[in-house]
Amino acid sequence: QIIFASVSYRRVVADLRLYKNSKKDNLPVYFEQYYEKFVHVITRTIKGGKNKTSGKIREFREERANRVHWIRPILENKGDKRITYFRHIEDDGTLRDYYWYRGKQYIVIVEYIRPDYTLITGFCVDCDNKPYYQKKYINREK
Repeated sequence: QIIFASVSYRRVVADLRLYKNSKKDNLPVYFEQYYEKFVHVITRTIKGGKNKTSGKIREFREERANRVHWIRPILENKGDKRITYFRHIEDDGTLRDYYWYRGKQYIVIVEYIRPDYTLITGFCVDCDNKPYYQKKYINREK
């Protein structure tokens, strides 16, 4: 595990499994030298890819890679008025914490898995997914 930050007196960690799905995800094989969570954070699922001929694949996204270093400060500054923090119960019943830096349209998602929080992902919110996350915020746990 790698420790990303501390939230509510608990650590935020990421699993240190190496990524092994380059062929399935249509990514270069050299991605397999990186941790699975890192690859997840710097890539995005695309339905059908550029050619729209296959199922879901992942594509490298420079804007995600350029913002990896934002994850820790966003988590550690939950109380900052620029960070919209909320909790949402997912369809499978899991409770996830969302840290949305609206000014820069970046969101970090973590889940409490005892004894720590686990980093789920961090990514740029764009016009395609903003309504989805806005709806999650509206339907947040209150």
